[in-house]
Amino acid sequence: MKIYADTPVRRTRQLVSDAWMLVWVVVWVKIGVEVDDAVMRLAVPGRKLAAAGAGLEDGLQDAGDRVAGVPLVPDGVSAPFDRASGAGAQRFIDAAPDLDLFALRALARQPMPA
Repeated sequence: MKIYADTPVRRTRQLVSDAWMLVWVVVWVKIGVEVDDAVMRLAVPGRKLAAAGAGLEDGLQDAGDRVAGVPLVPDGVSAPFDRASGAGAQRFIDAAPDLDLFALRALARQPMPA
């Protein structure tokens, strides 16, 4: 089994098209790497925000636990801290898997060139 044709003209066309395909693949791989790098740079603020939300959740939970441990303080005083500790941070954590869907929806709304 031969990979390329015997006639020089046809073999040259095959080699040129193979080289062109290789260049095309390399270019798209580089574009993909650049897009991945850009997305990772854009994800940094979101990760920081998620970490801040988790820190806020831990702080509010700790405050509720400390208030609940104070003698002569009713048990209901720690309830607002407990509710607040679970409200904000969980939304940030749930939003991380939806980032790709958000990006696709944002791209779908972009005008297409004519």
